[in-house]
Amino acid sequence: ETVAAHYKVSSPAHRSYADCEACNACYQALLSDAVSQYGDFDGFKASYSSHQLHAKDITATTDNFDISHPLYGKLCVFTGTLEKMQRKDAMQLVVNLGGQCGDNVTAKTNYLILGNNDFCSLIKDGKSNKQKKAESLILKGKDIQILSENVFYDLVLNQ
Repeated sequence: ETVAAHYKVSSPAHRSYADCEACNACYQALLSDAVSQYGDFDGFKASYSSHQLHAKDITATTDNFDISHPLYGKLCVFTGTLEKMQRKDAMQLVVNLGGQCGDNVTAKTNYLILGNNDFCSLIKDGKSNKQKKAESLILKGKDIQILSENVFYDLVLNQ
């Protein structure tokens, strides 16, 4: 019903044929969105493949860095789902500014960027394990800044 409402597909009264029609209409709308965003269905599938994104896989596409940028030489870690872009693209922004990305929060982390955790069933108290680890390290005196997604975008896009 949620997907049908999003795509303005009439929600049937739970009759098998009408349910099938509504399901197909939702599928076609989802497919259209996937093709418009990823070029084709294979591109969509590849973006959600079982290959997990690792920070070490992201390399700079430039060597012209602004050494005065706040992210230059800094280690950034992301947690949660970003709402404005894919994590890979956000990580690319960081490394193209001369920063580094990590997969886990450590004592060397400078910034933890918080995405949305609302849809993660493993999170019970609103905080990811990465956020809990960063907060613990901060209490121990480590200089880690926790940034919201919007503050991150202001930092990388408006400098």
